Amino acid sequence: MNDIKFKIVIMTHSTLCDGFLDASKLILGSKCEEVEVLPFEQNMSTQSLENQLEKLIEGTRPSPLLILTDLIGGTPNNIAMKFIEEPNIEVVSGINLPFLIEILMNQESGIYLNNIPLSDITTSSQESLIYINDMLEKRGSND
Repeated sequence: MNDIKFKIVIMTHSTLCDGFLDASKLILGSKCEEVEVLPFEQNMSTQSLENQLEKLIEGTRPSPLLILTDLIGGTPNNIAMKFIEEPNIEVVSGINLPFLIEILMNQESGIYLNNIPLSDITTSSQESLIYINDMLEKRGSND
């Protein structure tokens, strides 16, 4: 759908954001054109990261923006939080691939950001973290 209702910035330590985007493109068979990545590279100043995010935010206006970060309390998240009071900006930390895929499917369906249940998607993506050995052990004990 051409009428994208919001844009996404993925901010992570190093190039993890590139990996998330590449994997999403592969899984969805999509170009994910309304997604930007912003890596916090080694030897990069926090001011440089903040300036780059500010430039991305300005470039997305007036579209709503969802900023996804890798680690709460980490530099990318701390920088993103500086912009949380601005209109139409949402921040989610602790990104994982199931979360990103669900968000991208909503985005590509043309759903407005404020109509996406971010709390519900966050909870369901947390539940996708499974210790497989434990799961198999429990399943084997039920036989």
